[in-house]
Amino acid sequence: MLTQTKLTKEFVDCLLCGKQGTRRFNSQLPGVVQCDCGLVYTNPRLKEECLKDLYSREYFESHSSEEMGYDNYVSDRELVEKTFHRRLESLEKRWLPKKGWVLDVGCATGFFLCTARSMGWSVGGVEISDYCCEYAKREFGINLFNGQFKDLDSSRAGVYDLVTMWDYIEHSFTPGRDIEKAFELLKPGGIFALATPDIGSLPAKIFKQNWVGFKEHEHLYYFTKQNLCALLEKKGFKVVKTSYAGKYVSLGFFAKRLAGYFPWIGKVLIQMSNWPLFSKINFYCNPYDIVYVVCQKPAADTSHR
Repeated sequence: MLTQTKLTKEFVDCLLCGKQGTRRFNSQLPGVVQCDCGLVYTNPRLKEECLKDLYSREYFESHSSEEMGYDNYVSDRELVEKTFHRRLESLEKRWLPKKGWVLDVGCATGFFLCTARSMGWSVGGVEISDYCCEYAKREFGINLFNGQFKDLDSSRAGVYDLVTMWDYIEHSFTPGRDIEKAFELLKPGGIFALATPDIGSLPAKIFKQNWVGFKEHEHLYYFTKQNLCALLEKKGFKVVKTSYAGKYVSLGFFAKRLAGYFPWIGKVLIQMSNWPLFSKINFYCNPYDIVYVVCQKPAADTSHR
């Protein structure tokens, strides 16, 4: 994990209205503020120069995912790909009758791209982590753009049929510019799909500062379904679907998350998940706090950005 010497921070203005957040969102979350316009975000936050250190291999093998990163992202490959297959299949059925080019932003080790390629798609990805880019190249032969999405050149503007951002935009330093970039790279009529924690969801309201969506350092913005859709529409997209996204999880993962809310029940399930009879159990779980948005670039470019 990051050492204290690397935790260089800066104050920023509100993404939506340009003002600086002046009130604390929750007394137990000193680094999270809420602007008068309603946007909740981290302030002060890490500087961009910390990104390479933050998203190192240790982030993907943190063994303390309730605080930062993943317990072991690679070991969860089967369930991650199962989740991505379900999402892409759903997109294909309703909005993408023909397979083409997909760009996954914040693609980690490339599991979504590997899944999409196996389903007949041509793939491209963007990832800041050196470790993940090396993994995707070594394991899948996929060359990712190793950097921030805003720095990806525009030579493939209007090429992609689908752009995805799975659990990415809350990590972005420039969500507005990233949405504009997705708009630029999509074909007219192309689909943009993203998922992010919803601070306006019922679980977030019930569990307050204990909500699993709060993560120091890595989560910079906490959108609601309403202000995220408003931002997407402001950037020229037409929102065609909003819902809540789940994922396939092991019993052990589910128990660990549950323990954060209900310690006694969670601890019992954690013990059970270690028994051989239960260790292989996995299932689709939707906590109804990850907003899933599908939007479309108009067939005729009517962007009013």
